[in-house]
Amino acid sequence: MRRAVIPLAVIVAFTVALVPATAFGAQVPTDVTAAELTSLTQDLDGAMVRLSGEVVSEALHSDGEGVWLNVLSDGTAIGVYMPAEMAEAVTTFGDYRHNGDVIEVVGVYNEACDEHGGDLDVHATELRVIEPGSPREQSVDTWKGIVGVLGLIVAFVLSRRFRRMRHEVIT
Repeated sequence: MRRAVIPLAVIVAFTVALVPATAFGAQVPTDVTAAELTSLTQDLDGAMVRLSGEVVSEALHSDGEGVWLNVLSDGTAIGVYMPAEMAEAVTTFGDYRHNGDVIEVVGVYNEACDEHGGDLDVHATELRVIEPGSPREQSVDTWKGIVGVLGLIVAFVLSRRFRRMRHEVIT
């Protein structure tokens, strides 16, 4: 009897492993960009989506347990809401001096979220940092400094000339 149980257990294990996750009610996330989500051309409201992009700005704490992150993807940023513990994985936010962490978020897309005043957002269920942020090199072009100084000189000369003209007209 014991010999028959082991092969049956092996057969059941292989069968369960080969059945797709969708058969068990799990949703497979749709790969999208923020630009696709904001265009509202796809009918994804309430669907599980996977979004990748750079985290920009800063973490915005909304209530005692939630955090908003702005994820920039294809030139469009979208708000992603998640628990504060999940957001702690993000260490660098994109700004003028830094490239932010590139993350992949899986979550539920809402065209008009009832929980957040009808805003378009994604409620994250998973977050993974794909690439850590880095300092951004900002070189200053010399010609821009020269043009700025010349502009100040021209403005100074013109203001002096207008003051003299106004003073001559008054007197």
